[in-house]
Amino acid sequence: ESLRRGAGLRSGGAVRAERASEGIALGSEGFEPPRDGKAAREACRRVMGYARRLQQVRTSDGLAKQLSLDSVRAALLDLDRTGMSVEVLSETGIGVELNKAFWRKHPAEDIAESCGDLVSRWKQLVALA
Repeated sequence: ESLRRGAGLRSGGAVRAERASEGIALGSEGFEPPRDGKAAREACRRVMGYARRLQQVRTSDGLAKQLSLDSVRAALLDLDRTGMSVEVLSETGIGVELNKAFWRKHPAEDIAESCGDLVSRWKQLVALA
């Protein structure tokens, strides 16, 4: 069970984020948004993938939702560690997805709290732009 969970977290982006941050978890305020075009496109592509994955989980049947909780947690962890820009938010729609009642009122308290925190930070980012 724990091996499958670890594989899910690795493929979901949590380990990528851990390596990229050299093990330092500062939250999104510790990571700068990408400055050059290539890095911005890569961030946008990655965030778009998370938006699609989260939407698939939200619209799937009950069993699939239960099986994908680790994948959702990995995506939220990576989103928390991604330096976000207004451009990435508007192109990907990730803030709109995470602001849906399904995520804000998710039965898994850690998922609901993470979604609320991310949306709150991103709203502040947009307000400052």
